[in-house]
Amino acid sequence: MLARPAQRETVEALRQRLQGEAIGSRQAFASGLCGNLPSEFRRGSLVEFIAEAGSGATAVALLTAREACRAGGALVVVDRLRTFYPAAAALFGVTHETIFVRPRSRKDELWALNQTLRCPGVGAAICWLESVEERAIRGLQVVAEQSGAVGLFVRPVNVCGRPTWSDVQLRIEAMPSNERQRRLRIEVVRSRSGHAGASAIVELQDDATTHPAAHLVPVVSQLAAATHATRSSSA
Repeated sequence: MLARPAQRETVEALRQRLQGEAIGSRQAFASGLCGNLPSEFRRGSLVEFIAEAGSGATAVALLTAREACRAGGALVVVDRLRTFYPAAAALFGVTHETIFVRPRSRKDELWALNQTLRCPGVGAAICWLESVEERAIRGLQVVAEQSGAVGLFVRPVNVCGRPTWSDVQLRIEAMPSNERQRRLRIEVVRSRSGHAGASAIVELQDDATTHPAAHLVPVVSQLAAATHATRSSSA
């Protein structure tokens, strides 16, 4: 018995809906952030971590890279300046294959990024991008979208707020901290998912005796827990 046209349309609409949900579930991955910051990023996108040198942007990018590679795919570190410490990947819980690329020039750097992000076997690529033309970023965004790889770019503060092809721009600032936990302020400068303007103060905890890998903890939650404990003990 042949299905009626209306039934065929209903079945086809349901098939497309289920297919779209399956694709959508593959595209999203945990951001590695916390608090009211975006909990997920989109596969096949670019994320910029904007900060002064030594302000924690690389650490946050590594947390995101860990999550992007969790389902499989290599992490590629494009390190033209040769400043990245390879053991840091293990500290941040990156257990998947890590490939290090050290181009000699900015031209070679962009070529390496382009080739990396067009590879479907790559989960994420980290690079410390300085001055680069907008059309070059657009080219990286196109190839990442096609392959599903995620481009994670640590960038200087002078690019903050500029037009960009990245899905997300995060502004990261170092806060007064103690020796064991590093405190950061993270603000969403730009986000296609509607989180622009959100911010949080977090602590980067990397004590291997209490947790197997570095992670972020919202400071507000810790203060609330401490206040609750104080009130309970005084009751």
